[in-house]
Amino acid sequence: MYNNEFEKDTPWDDLHEECGVFGMYDFDGGDVASTIYYGLFALQHRGQESCGIAVSETEGPKGKVTSHKGMGLVNEVFAQDNLEPMKGDIGVGHVRYSTAGASTRENAQPLVLNYVKGTLALAHNGNLINAMELRKDLEYTGAIFQTTIDSEVIAYHIARERLKSKTVEEAVGRACRKLKGAYSLVVMSPRKLIGARDPFGFKPLCIGKRDNAYILASLERAGLKGIVPSHGDVMVQLFTKGTCNMGDLARRVKRSKSTVTVLVDKLEKAGYVRKECDPKDSRGILVSLTEKGLELEPIFVEISEGLNQLITENLTEEEIKTLERLLKKCVD
Repeated sequence: MYNNEFEKDTPWDDLHEECGVFGMYDFDGGDVASTIYYGLFALQHRGQESCGIAVSETEGPKGKVTSHKGMGLVNEVFAQDNLEPMKGDIGVGHVRYSTAGASTRENAQPLVLNYVKGTLALAHNGNLINAMELRKDLEYTGAIFQTTIDSEVIAYHIARERLKSKTVEEAVGRACRKLKGAYSLVVMSPRKLIGARDPFGFKPLCIGKRDNAYILASLERAGLKGIVPSHGDVMVQLFTKGTCNMGDLARRVKRSKSTVTVLVDKLEKAGYVRKECDPKDSRGILVSLTEKGLELEPIFVEISEGLNQLITENLTEEEIKTLERLLKKCVD
């Protein structure tokens, strides 16, 4: 039978639309918990009911996940005494604004599941319109639920698909094909970090890089601001404003002049922009696009308000590959 609490707590009873998800994998082996903490702090506006972090060591004991979650704001749930023991180079975090399921500690995320193939940690944002149908299928085959949220239904289906799949990313893909609704996911396995979103991109994900660490964050730029430098910010301003003074460019992208100078130097080295002295300011530098840089403009079809996330729903697969290849040259 359905859990009565779950049946009452559908998205239609009290419709909200936001949670925040954050994932990070440091390929150099550094601990990620503190960075995930700051990422969740930046995403706090997306959920204030509960929050949590789960981390693991990819070279450590397989299946060992350290997690902590609780009710309240990020700075209320986490402090140095519970962050410091969280050792791991891969992790996920979540801030919750409940859409389905009661506002209780049991429903706080990330969810951590132990199953025959190992361990999964999952952070989820969004609503599923077929959640009760999927839940019923699992309950009638013996599944026992510990929460009343959609996220546990998704986690169960990923775990089941993993038994029939060669890789965890294949399992996530197969599970997502069963889901109907608007969602974004960050899934952590013992050795991999996977991001997924609904086919329509209603709940898209940002991907960023800092040094040799990759980051996934929900929706807007806030979760990455101050963590991941954006060459896209600079390029978009040059597309829309034309030639810019370095100081004005820094103000427009809301970053320090020294940070923008580093970004511009990399873009210049890659051949996308040029620098020249400002005739109106003896110490000023003007930045403009080269012909090679102008060739990128048609590919930047639509940019989110924060300018950090490229919206690629309207691009062809070939255009997306071209964009990724060109921008990779700038970042590498």
